[in-house]
Amino acid sequence: MRLKRPLPIGLRFLCVTLALTGVLLAGCGSGDDRPQVEDSLQDYLGAMNPEQSSFPVGAGVPRVRHNACKDGHVKVPKGKLLSDMAGIWRARFPEEVALWSCVVTVGSLEQQATVAVTGSTKVVWAVALPLEAFDAFVSKTAHTYAGITCNWPISTPVGVAVCQLATGTGFAVAVARRFVIVGSLKTGKRVFVRNQPDHSPGFGSLNDKRIFHSETHRGIVCYWSRKGGGTALCNKADRHGYVAGVSKSAATVLNEHSKIVFLRNHS
Repeated sequence: MRLKRPLPIGLRFLCVTLALTGVLLAGCGSGDDRPQVEDSLQDYLGAMNPEQSSFPVGAGVPRVRHNACKDGHVKVPKGKLLSDMAGIWRARFPEEVALWSCVVTVGSLEQQATVAVTGSTKVVWAVALPLEAFDAFVSKTAHTYAGITCNWPISTPVGVAVCQLATGTGFAVAVARRFVIVGSLKTGKRVFVRNQPDHSPGFGSLNDKRIFHSETHRGIVCYWSRKGGGTALCNKADRHGYVAGVSKSAATVLNEHSKIVFLRNHS
């Protein structure tokens, strides 16, 4: 079973930005099945066409490290459509499969992936998204103000916030304790990935009078402002690391010194 990629019509959520770098829960898998699943996943990754996959290209074949996979305890019945919330990555399976969470290494980047495994521990499908990216298994806190929607999935291993235009167009940003990501809603690809700094001086509270609402969930705070007709900015609640945001016109990432390290217009 290979990935099916339909036209991204009516996208409302950028699941690829939830590719939670390095946050796999590395607990026990399903008994002795884990080594077989990891070996099968490595075979699958080695045989796939990189241009038709969701994994980053240009850094060689993704590698699967020891103890990188964990049974997600989710079953997909035979013939049922499995789809991410954006409708970008979809598949049907001729038999029941179990969904596993795995971490693969692409160059120097650790990438979380969802893997479909048959009863014989054979990997038949893999996509560079966490299990929570599939709408049948996601729960979240989400709010929209000034045309910007931010949500905090509650089933992810660590706190993360994702913001995007309420129209589901342009770019979305994801901020977590360990990373910041910007992704394209049109292509489903990440255009910016940066790990949060291990050590940083931090920054003060935001005092912009145009901020009219803020929320904090699971260690990530987002602020809504009327700047530019509507803007949302998110950062770690301890005020260390990057600040990422979406406005009506662009997606932006700033470092602790207010220097723009990424800026891309939606159109």
